[in-house]
Amino acid sequence: MRKNLTYDYIVVGTGPAGAVIAKTLTDDHQTSVLVLESGGNHDKDTPIMDSTFAPELEENFFPNYFWQGEGVPQEGIDDRSFEWTTGRLLGGGSSINGEQYVRPTTEVLQKWERLLGPLWSPEKAKRRFKRLEHYNGKTTNKMHAAIEEESAFAKRLKRLQPWQAS
Repeated sequence: MRKNLTYDYIVVGTGPAGAVIAKTLTDDHQTSVLVLESGGNHDKDTPIMDSTFAPELEENFFPNYFWQGEGVPQEGIDDRSFEWTTGRLLGGGSSINGEQYVRPTTEVLQKWERLLGPLWSPEKAKRRFKRLEHYNGKTTNKMHAAIEEESAFAKRLKRLQPWQAS
């Protein structure tokens, strides 16, 4: 079977923003989107499923779950810079913070609208966020087959995780 290597859009990251963008772009069932995520599906890993691991995840660096870096010095705060941490797994940072996220403010959405067009007006974007928040994960979109293949691969790798040993 020949794989399609041409897509209308490429979305990098599967956090809430990437998920909303990919879903919105494919709502017409005509547009193809390749969604890239550097991490795997860790939904069933104990540190992700069990919130009692949150302090350990916060204090220790787990490269299979996080990207970490140092920001650039910020002029408005005495040239200080800050460390940043973000999710490196399916679901992005929302998978490591109890799957919580904060929707962009109306002001941010207005900036998106100016940059990206009326599809990202505050009213339309908020409606899409609400639809995503009630999305049950079921789809007939055949493009999701690649995600299922990745999920099977991630399951095989799980036996290498130290917290799965006991």
